[in-house]
Amino acid sequence: MSDSGGLPWQGHPDKHPSTEKPVSKLHPNRLSALRDRSRLTQAEVAKLLDIDETTVARHESGTRKLPHEMVEKYAKLYKVSSYELYLEPVKPTESTAPKTA
Repeated sequence: MSDSGGLPWQGHPDKHPSTEKPVSKLHPNRLSALRDRSRLTQAEVAKLLDIDETTVARHESGTRKLPHEMVEKYAKLYKVSSYELYLEPVKPTESTAPKTA
């Protein structure tokens, strides 16, 4: 038997680093801002994406990174490009805030 050289994935192609799915860290609060704009609850998003509500909360808080396929699912749900999920949420200013009488 040969020594694996301490590599935990040696002989296990499904554990090899090159086969792991890359993950993304989105801008904090971006997902929650888009969810709020869409007037959805975390429970509704979880149901639509077929994931746990706690997972949605962790994605929104940034405590859990997203696989790229989840970035695509969120983008499709919120009708934005996946690129937009990485942008800082726009804060209303005088020029962009809705006018009130």
